[in-house]
Amino acid sequence: MTNQGILMKTGYELRKSREFIGELYPVLLDASGKFVIDGVHRLKANPNWRAERLENIKDQKQVLVARIIANLCRREVPILERCMMFENLAWYLKEVEKLDSSNIAKEISRLTGVAYRTVCRYLPEKYKDKDKVQLRRLRDSKRINSASKRLIYIDSIPSYETPQPNKQEIKVIFSSNSPKLATIIETALYPKNSTTLHLHYDSNEFAYIQEGNGKCVIKDDVISIRPKTIVLCPMETPHQYINTGHTALKITYIYTPPLNLKSNVDFYKAYEKCK
Repeated sequence: MTNQGILMKTGYELRKSREFIGELYPVLLDASGKFVIDGVHRLKANPNWRAERLENIKDQKQVLVARIIANLCRREVPILERCMMFENLAWYLKEVEKLDSSNIAKEISRLTGVAYRTVCRYLPEKYKDKDKVQLRRLRDSKRINSASKRLIYIDSIPSYETPQPNKQEIKVIFSSNSPKLATIIETALYPKNSTTLHLHYDSNEFAYIQEGNGKCVIKDDVISIRPKTIVLCPMETPHQYINTGHTALKITYIYTPPLNLKSNVDFYKAYEKCK
């Protein structure tokens, strides 16, 4: 996503944009016109926002499936909204269609086209296969015990160097999604370089400044950073690091919950290099 896209996603007012460009997208309703599939925020901005009925969406199950497809598969939405959409559909399948909990995640994956593991990520435990949940907990507890005995020698980890204009060296020190522990990454940002303006949808970022001086942009604030300081960037907060000094700006990042490394090309290349 471009910097402009991030800013538009996180920092614009729907009412003001409507005054300038009009109603760009309609509110999507089911065939009866009673249930909103997509456009809740548009209706909050203007209750009379133009709407379009989808004649093929006729029952509650189709509405719940369509909401997931219209929102999650088309754009990024806050994690709580994602969880709510999946939970509503899971409730319907269990309470109305009397589907067994062990089959709910598979059925949602079949109906929406969303990967099974992704569905499981957002569903409450009560809508998951209990045997699989118990096996995963046992496996995770063993991994935690083994991880607690593991030593990581940072100097032995190979680094990946990114190209200009955001030149930096990246080391993925540790990343564990099963169990969900954390991701630890060390970077050395070259002088007069900067990271892109970006955000992390599902992870909080703690940045420990080891060496160098620079600036950190967090939303609309610009703060000076120096050694032995920590910057906290909550999830879904746009931020950027800028090296204003003459030496490398060395930063150690800790992400909780762990990052999806495949969502960041440079981080994933660094991860592949150290495997």
